[in-house]
Amino acid sequence: MASTATPVKPELLRTLPSDAARQIQWRFADRYDLQMLVQSARSVARGPVARLVASGGRNSHDWTPAKAELLEAFDSSGITAVFMEPEQGGFIAGPKNLALALVAFELAWVDGGAATASLAGCLALAPIHERGTPQQQNKYMHLAAPPQPGEDRKPWRGAFCLTEPIPYVGVDTGMLNGKIRIASGKKEKIRRSKWKSAAASSPILGLRISSRQRWIPATSASRAAAW
Repeated sequence: MASTATPVKPELLRTLPSDAARQIQWRFADRYDLQMLVQSARSVARGPVARLVASGGRNSHDWTPAKAELLEAFDSSGITAVFMEPEQGGFIAGPKNLALALVAFELAWVDGGAATASLAGCLALAPIHERGTPQQQNKYMHLAAPPQPGEDRKPWRGAFCLTEPIPYVGVDTGMLNGKIRIASGKKEKIRRSKWKSAAASSPILGLRISSRQRWIPATSASRAAAW
């Protein structure tokens, strides 16, 4: 009598890797600052972000006071300051890519929009970080960082606006031409790059670029001139 072999089902992952396992996999087992950042971002994801989602925050694209409270949660938890150096109001020295990814990873478990929002300010500051003078970097990084104890100010909020690739008004920076003027603040020297990428060619906070009689969306802040 012929016998049939019973197929053996492969063992599947029954649960996600623990924090200890992920610290080894992603090589930050010796980084206590990153481990604390993960716990802080997780508390925001499971607290303010989860409550906003449960209350129907996803049902509208409008910016509401409840959504604005997430920015304050980002400030108090250290998420906003991840992009800055310690002397600029941050707490992590050196490269920030892993730290930013860990924050977005934790927030994305609850809401992808919150994860994206946590990176928006970093995108706004990236052109200054990469192409700004040291004076510009220290100035705007400090202004965008949450206030330190004893400071009476509100942090600047950066925005990175990107249009569709329509000729002369979109992301094809090699096609752009026009005049530039200071919209707010003192006149400062701007470092220019030959790179033709959206990140490298984006204007700095407080600047307006006019090209062929149209306004180009630019990196801006709450105190920069409104478009």
